[in-house]
Amino acid sequence: MASRSDPRLDSFLPSSTSERMDLCCPVCLEDFEEPKILPNCKHNVCSHCLENMTRRKPAKVLCPVCRNEFPLDQNSVRNLVTNSELMEIVNQSKDERQKERLAKAFELCIQKMGDANKLLEDHTIFTHRRQEYADQLKSQILDMAEKIIEKIREKQEEMCLQVQKEVEKHEHDCHEQRIVLETLVADSSVFISKVEDILNSEEEITSEARKDLLSESQKIIDAKLYENLAPYDVVTSKFSPNMSILSKVEKEGFGRVYTTNASSFRSVQHQKAGETSVNQPKPLEAHVTVKADDLGLEYFAPLSLATDGKKYIAVADPSNSSVLLLDNSGQMIKRFKPPGKNPSLLTFSGVAFTKTDDELLAVCGSTEVFYLSIKEGSFKMTYRTNEKYGVRYCFATVAADGRILLTCEPSVRQYRSCIFVYRDTPFGKPDLMFGLNGSDNRLEFPFKALYHENEYFVSDMEKGCILVYDEQGRYRRHFGGKERDAGSSDGLGSSQLVLPTGMAMCAEKGCFYVCDWGSSSIQVYKPDGKFIAMFTIEGRPTDIVLLDNGTVVISSKDDQWIKFYTFPPFSLR
Repeated sequence: MASRSDPRLDSFLPSSTSERMDLCCPVCLEDFEEPKILPNCKHNVCSHCLENMTRRKPAKVLCPVCRNEFPLDQNSVRNLVTNSELMEIVNQSKDERQKERLAKAFELCIQKMGDANKLLEDHTIFTHRRQEYADQLKSQILDMAEKIIEKIREKQEEMCLQVQKEVEKHEHDCHEQRIVLETLVADSSVFISKVEDILNSEEEITSEARKDLLSESQKIIDAKLYENLAPYDVVTSKFSPNMSILSKVEKEGFGRVYTTNASSFRSVQHQKAGETSVNQPKPLEAHVTVKADDLGLEYFAPLSLATDGKKYIAVADPSNSSVLLLDNSGQMIKRFKPPGKNPSLLTFSGVAFTKTDDELLAVCGSTEVFYLSIKEGSFKMTYRTNEKYGVRYCFATVAADGRILLTCEPSVRQYRSCIFVYRDTPFGKPDLMFGLNGSDNRLEFPFKALYHENEYFVSDMEKGCILVYDEQGRYRRHFGGKERDAGSSDGLGSSQLVLPTGMAMCAEKGCFYVCDWGSSSIQVYKPDGKFIAMFTIEGRPTDIVLLDNGTVVISSKDDQWIKFYTFPPFSLR
């Protein structure tokens, strides 16, 4: 019998699944246990399988491989030749498979340990970022409180000044009144003295003198003290406190701190290692700014945008649990509120126009995709993805050919961020899923995905760059990161995305406009990654869309506005 380490067995060891099947019994389909060689056809069958076969038909046995029949009883099975060499091969094959399973388990453990280490690193990083972000929010709250207090103080001074002016006017009127009264008293005293002198005198006065005295006395008698003079015993100003403001502040405060399900957008202000501040050009000025008051809303946090290019702009607003539909000048047309008893639970984070432009699809950090009818102004239907995929949808885009791109973040720890692609309806198994594998090629925190000329372009906030994948979801390249891009030495400056968020494709110019939240800028790239231009703006851009008339529309969730820009011309060379 050949030993386990016999080198002659190496050539017999199975190297594929089909070869391993040759080591299985044709009856039980398990690895051979004491294989017996059939006398006529020389095929192998397990001893216990042959014994079972003889119980059913003691006289004859049918070969399970070639179907040849031969006489065999139960006692004769033990007398058949055992294929010892095959047994040794089977045993060694079992050892090899155990080694393979052990190696696979080892590889999975290494991968799991790497994942755990990466999560630990992320925990450390985001512990610092979380506190930075908390400090930033506290600063915003303090600034808002100080602004409100400052405005109240200004109004306080204005109102007190108004009261003082009213008092001074009243004092002036009273002073004029005193002069009139004092003059009347003085004139009356003079007149009374004249009359007393005449009455006490023995001389007769002329008729003309009497007329003058009577005329003078009549003026004194006719003086209307209470009609012509202003009241002096009251102040006409009063203060009516605006109790509605006090009640509103007591109930609602002067703002709201809220949490959105779209946690993949981590609005953390930070600076990556090696970055240095430079003198930025003057920010572009917007020709239209849309805020909460302009839309008749108390709060406004536009996270993502979509447009049909001509008439409409759609806005995902998680702070209002709504999808807003604006016209191309920023005026509110419709507000889509989710149905159900708890609409506040649906904090919409992504929105897109369908291929026909008469519907919207929206996502809210769950496994659901909502379809909205623009004409009816209501929710039309909902598609739900199986929880087994372990993801939730945060952002959405629709390509020109109608394919739906959904940016996914993991809902369960062992899953990863990725992009789901559906050719038509976002239901069931995705037609393509990518961004999961590799280390440098793997997506960390994707924001928006676009499809252009058989390639997928994905902005990754954590990696600080745009990753490019081919039609089958295979990684091809990336651009816009910390390393200098080829072609950026054209005098337009060096590109360096810090925290890229939204993107838009300009079909006319054949270039991408990329929002960079980290540098408060819009950067322009060609599809091959060549850096073209950079435009700074005031605020932190979240998403961007391009209208057919050339207008650039940008949203800022943190600064709570949507702005309309006309970008200066730039060269694509």
